[in-house]
Amino acid sequence: MVKRSKYYQDNFIARWISGEISFAEQVEFEKWLTGNPEDKKYFNELQWSWKCAGQLKIKSRLSAEERWNSISETIHGGSFYKAKKTGVFKFWQAASIAAAIIMMVAVYYWTTSDQLISEFAQRGEHKTIFLPGGSEVTLNAASSLKYKKRNWDKKREVFLIGEAFFNVTHGKEFVVKSNFVVIKVLGTSFNIRSRNNKVEVACVTGKVSVESSQQNFLPLILNPAFKSLIIKNQIPAPPIQFKIKNKTGWLTGNYVFDSIPLSEVFEEIERQFNCHVILKRKMGERTYSGGLDSKSVEKSIEMVCLSAGLRYSSTGTSEFIIY
Repeated sequence: MVKRSKYYQDNFIARWISGEISFAEQVEFEKWLTGNPEDKKYFNELQWSWKCAGQLKIKSRLSAEERWNSISETIHGGSFYKAKKTGVFKFWQAASIAAAIIMMVAVYYWTTSDQLISEFAQRGEHKTIFLPGGSEVTLNAASSLKYKKRNWDKKREVFLIGEAFFNVTHGKEFVVKSNFVVIKVLGTSFNIRSRNNKVEVACVTGKVSVESSQQNFLPLILNPAFKSLIIKNQIPAPPIQFKIKNKTGWLTGNYVFDSIPLSEVFEEIERQFNCHVILKRKMGERTYSGGLDSKSVEKSIEMVCLSAGLRYSSTGTSEFIIY
């Protein structure tokens, strides 16, 4: 481990104790631990203090400040201190160490684990997130995901805005809430696209259950290579088959559209290339079937316009006007 400040070192150890470090950091940590006997001794003291801290009774609904005050009071003046007075070394010595580690880990972990963790893919970006337990989510451009780490093994639930591909490990029920739709699975892979009050769920492997939080209908079960479109305040469309490579192609930059309204295609171009498209005429009900050039926004605009009999001009590298 590179020599850094005392605060950074303590914070790193705190994350190790609470299981927050990556594999690469684990390797670095082990090198640091075996490199200096004093460092190893310091770590052992902190780890011992953390185990002692685990015996403290803290009310989970207190604020961060209230939790720390409760911890501090228990350590310095409560029955816990009196009970631990004797041992390998006096408890008051461990208490000073515990104060730092508990402040960083207990207060931080207990408070942040209750909060929603937010992940966001910017326009022109795809982002892969690894959830607790190994499930993997890839966010498409201009999409976000929120979830809680606390009690993840008991309640695997995420909130999605936009589009994402999920590869879920086996375990307890995995729930995705997106707009007005609730998707439930055990272990499978699937794609969800939630845009403009429309949610499309496409099952790739396993089975997917689709429900609505607004409409009363029996859960819709999707098998591999079947998808369904759910429009707000409408009954879900019956499952239809699809080509898996067409729905997952965006993961590798291969965008394929099948009779998608032109206005939505241009919106997707804006997201994928982080550009601005100005429509000078109404697109009506015209649709587009075809792909995009993942390396060139202008070529993508040209492909769509040629197919639809439209013209375009550019005011720069990131703004296009459609006539």
